[in-house]
Amino acid sequence: MKEVSYQDDWTFLVEEEKNQEFYAKCGMELPEKRGELPKLAAFLEELGVDIGKPVSRSEDKTELCFAVFGAAKASAGGYELDFYEKNYFVSVVVYAWPDMDDKKLRTIKKDEDAGTLLLEVFIC
Repeated sequence: MKEVSYQDDWTFLVEEEKNQEFYAKCGMELPEKRGELPKLAAFLEELGVDIGKPVSRSEDKTELCFAVFGAAKASAGGYELDFYEKNYFVSVVVYAWPDMDDKKLRTIKKDEDAGTLLLEVFIC
């Protein structure tokens, strides 16, 4: 498990190799998102996630979803991460997926099976 921190608010424990293997097999391609959203792309890359290969997206490409093998904990009990890109404001909502309860999500240990997260990205 790899530990990834975002600002001082979030800690993610992710199975980076499992995420990389999963996204290597994804067929959807949105390569333009790498250039449009470099801060978000760098963060997702830390988790082993390819921003150019969301598991689902809206027709206008302003909402993207990414599956992440791992767990997350927000120090203040939040559920959202914000990124300020050059031309966009990006909000990322973190969900336990499909059915982990919030308590388990926040008390996960490094050596446990972490489960799966869903990151829903809104681009404004």
